[in-house]
Amino acid sequence: MILGLDVGGTQTDAVLVEGREVVRAVKTPTGGDLLETLRASLDETLSGISPERIERTAFSTTMATNAVVQDRLDRAGMIVSAGPGMNPEWFAVGPAFHVVKGCLDHQGIEAVPLDRKQVMDVADGIRKQGIRHLGVAGKFSVHNPGHELQVKEWVGRSFSHVALGHRVSGILNFPRRITTTYLNAALHDLHHGFAAALLQILKEKNL
Repeated sequence: MILGLDVGGTQTDAVLVEGREVVRAVKTPTGGDLLETLRASLDETLSGISPERIERTAFSTTMATNAVVQDRLDRAGMIVSAGPGMNPEWFAVGPAFHVVKGCLDHQGIEAVPLDRKQVMDVADGIRKQGIRHLGVAGKFSVHNPGHELQVKEWVGRSFSHVALGHRVSGILNFPRRITTTYLNAALHDLHHGFAAALLQILKEKNL
C-alpha cells in the first residue's frame, strides 16, 4: 500500500492506495496544532492497517503557499550586494532590506570587497527590530559564493536561520534569487515545524 498525505490550510487529506485503487480516503480539519492534526488523520486512515503493509509514503503541503498568499510570513531581513547594473532596491522585499558595499564581477571575481563594519552594523540594526531570520544574496554568488559565506560567518550566530542565495537557486536571475532567498528565510520555521511534526508522527506509527 501507498500512504498519501496532503496538508492544506483548511483540510488535511490522507489516502491509502493499493494497486490502482484508492481503498481509503480521509479528510481532517487542519488545526493549530499540526502534530495533533496529523495524528487524528493517520489514526483514522491507518485504523486496522498493519504498518508493515505500507510500502511507501508520499507527502505534500500548501502551507508555504498559503502563508505567502495570506501574508503570514515570519519577519526576515535581507543583506544584498550587487555592484554595477540594476539597482537591487527595485526588488526590495521584507521589513528590513539592506544593500551593502562589495561585489563580484560576472566571472565571480571580487571587484569590491565587503565592508565588515557596514555588514555588522546592518545586521545589528536588523536584530534590534526583533528579526531572527536573515537572507543574504549576492548578484553573482552562483559563480562564487564567497561574499555570501563571508556575511554568514560574520553575523550568522546572531540569527536563528540564515538563507544564502547560492544555495536556494543556481540561476543568475538576480531579482528572483533575492525573492527566493527572502522566502526561504521567512518560511524556515514553518517548514521546520512541518518536517518535525511529520517525522514525529511517522515514528509514532512505526512507518
